[in-house]
This record gives sequence, structure tokens and C-alpha cells, in this order.
Amino acid sequence: MINELLEFTRGSQSPIVLAQKNYGTYVQQILDELCPEVAEMAVRIECENPPPDLLLLIDPHRLTHVFLNLIHNAVDAMPTGGTIKLRFLVNEREVCTEIEDT
Repeated sequence: MINELLEFTRGSQSPIVLAQKNYGTYVQQILDELCPEVAEMAVRIECENPPPDLLLLIDPHRLTHVFLNLIHNAVDAMPTGGTIKLRFLVNEREVCTEIEDT
């Protein structure tokens, strides 16, 4: 992520590669991979509502980095364990994903 920020400030961004993905399936795959890892540190991941079943154009590589960084940072902030909650808000123009930790 730091390298991407440095590239951005230098004006030499790597190309954005958008792919049409089902956002619900995409997010669930990330969570399925992370849940066992964070459970070893007494952290649970919960979805307050299911990720939306929508086709979206996303950059899967970069968005995966965002999810991994946010969740790993949350785990680091809870050394004795806790809960990470995700909630999804959808309107006609956007999908918002909120991540909250205890």
C-alpha cells in the first residue's frame, strides 16, 4: 500500500484493472479466508447484513488490499480479542461498506 501511495505521489500509477464481479461473492470469499486467521487471535468477523448481491466494476487486486489492511489493522488494535463488524449500505448510486472494530 505504501508503494502504491508513493507511485501516486510520483505520478506513475500502475494501471487500474476493473473487472465485473458479484460484490457479495467477492466480499464473502475474502471473509472466508480471513475468519480462520483472525479467530486464532480471538477476533470474530460478523456481517450485520449480508454483502449485496450486485454486479460491480471493481479493481479486485486493490480492493482486496483495502479489506486486508483494514481488517489486519483492526486485529492489531485488539490484542486481547474482539469483534470486527461489517455492514453494507446500498442506494441507487453507490455501495458503502463500513468496517467497525471493538
